[in-house]
Amino acid sequence: MFFYFLPKALWVHIASESDAYRVECIPAVAEMIRKKQLDAQAKDPSRTVQPIADITSKLERVKPIKPHEILHVVGLLAARTLCSHTDGLEKHWSTREDGAFSRGTFSRYMKRERFRIITRYLHFASNSTGGAAHDKAWKVRPVLQAVEKTFRRGYRLGARVSFDEGTIPNRSQFNPIRVYNKDKPHKYGTKCYMTCCAETGYCSRVEVYLGKAKDKKQAKGVAQKAVIRNLAKSFDGQPRKRLIIADNFYSSCALALELRDMGFYYVGTHRNDRLGWPKSLEFKQKKRPAYMPRGTYRIAQDVDHPELVAVAWMDSSPVHMIAIGCSTIPTSVTRRDKATGGLDRVPCPQLIADYHADLPSRRRNLALQFIDVNNESSTSDGASIESGLEGNAPAVGGLDVTVEATQDDPNITPETDDPSAYTQFESDGENDEGDDEMSSVDGDDEADMQLPVPQKCISKVV
Repeated sequence: MFFYFLPKALWVHIASESDAYRVECIPAVAEMIRKKQLDAQAKDPSRTVQPIADITSKLERVKPIKPHEILHVVGLLAARTLCSHTDGLEKHWSTREDGAFSRGTFSRYMKRERFRIITRYLHFASNSTGGAAHDKAWKVRPVLQAVEKTFRRGYRLGARVSFDEGTIPNRSQFNPIRVYNKDKPHKYGTKCYMTCCAETGYCSRVEVYLGKAKDKKQAKGVAQKAVIRNLAKSFDGQPRKRLIIADNFYSSCALALELRDMGFYYVGTHRNDRLGWPKSLEFKQKKRPAYMPRGTYRIAQDVDHPELVAVAWMDSSPVHMIAIGCSTIPTSVTRRDKATGGLDRVPCPQLIADYHADLPSRRRNLALQFIDVNNESSTSDGASIESGLEGNAPAVGGLDVTVEATQDDPNITPETDDPSAYTQFESDGENDEGDDEMSSVDGDDEADMQLPVPQKCISKVV
C-alpha cells in the first residue's frame, strides 16, 4: 500500500536528486569546513588546518545516497514522532534504554552521521529547473505530482463528494507557502484544497495553495475557481452527476450554477451577505426563541433557475444554505438537545439531510439558517439523491436528478410529499435590495465569473 501511493520510481528520483545536490554542495561545504578550522586555529594555534583539496577529496569519498536509505530516514522520522525528545536528535541513538524504543533501535538501521548527511541533502527537485520563478512549491512538486496520480487512481469517488481545505502543520520560516488561519487547530501551515469522498473520507485530490495572486482580477473568486478547477481534474473522463458538498467559504449562487452546467449537483452552507442571497429569507433572531419550534425553515426558489433553492433553517441558531438539483421534500435529521443531552429528530428539507450525511468526513462546523414550517409529523417516503444511476428521473434545469426512496435511512422520517401542500407566489421585488452585496471575508467576487445570479424568488409555504 505504501509503494502504491508513493511508488518506487519516486524514491529512486528523490535519492538521485539528493545525491546530485550533495555533489553540487561539495565546494561550498569544503570552504565552510576550512573557514571553521581557520577560526579554531586563530583561537588555538596548536590546531591544524587541512588544505582545501584534502577536504574536498574526503567529501567526495562519501557513499552516494541510495533509495532504501531515503526510506530508512522516513521510517526513523516517523518513529521519532512516537518517541520525541527535546534534548536533541542524538538522544535517539543513545545506547541505554530510554523511552518507547529499546536501546540501539535507531542504530540498527542507520548510523547517526549517515542520518545527518541524508537529511542535510534531502532534495526532491533539481535547482537547475528554474521553477522558483513561477512555482512556490517547485521544491516538492515531484512528490505532489506523484500523489496526485496515485490518489486519483486508487479510488473512484461515490455519489457524494466533499470539498474543503486542510492544513499541513508547519511553522518553518523557510516555507514560502506557509499561511496563518486563526480558526484552524494548527494555525500555521501549508493550506491545501482537498476533494474527498463524503462517505469514506478518502482524499482523491490535493492541491496546494500557493498564496494570493498579485493580479487583483485573478485574486477574485479564488475559492470558487478552486472548486471548479479541482472537480474538473478529478472527474476528467468520468461520469459526473455527483452531489458536491462544501461550506460557506466556497458557496455562492454563481458557483452552484456553474457546477450545474458541468453536470454536478451542489449543497452547502451560505453567507447571507453574498450576491444573490434573498434578504427576505432570513430569520431576524440570532438564536432560536423559545416560542419557535426547532426545525422551522423557509425556502426560496430562483425564478430563472428553478433548480436553485435557498434555505433558512432554524436549528439552535439560523443556518443558511443553497442547493441546486437537490430535493426539498420534508424529512428530519438527528440533533442533540443541549438541555437534556438526548437525541431528537428535527424536521428539515431533504437537502439539509444530504448535507448532514457528509459531516462524518468533514469538520462539524454547521451554522445553518424561506418558508415557516410547522413541526407536525406526517407520513410519506423520504428521498435522497443518488448520482450516476439510470432510470426515470424528472428533468431539473437540464440535469437528470435520480431520486431513490430510502425508507430504511435512519436520517429520514416520514413526511408529506403531496404537491397540493405547496403554495406558490412570486416575489414583488420589494425585498430584493441588498441582494447584490459582496462578502468581504475572503474577497470572492461571483460577478467576475460572469454567471447569472438569482434576483427574483418563488417561495413555497408548507
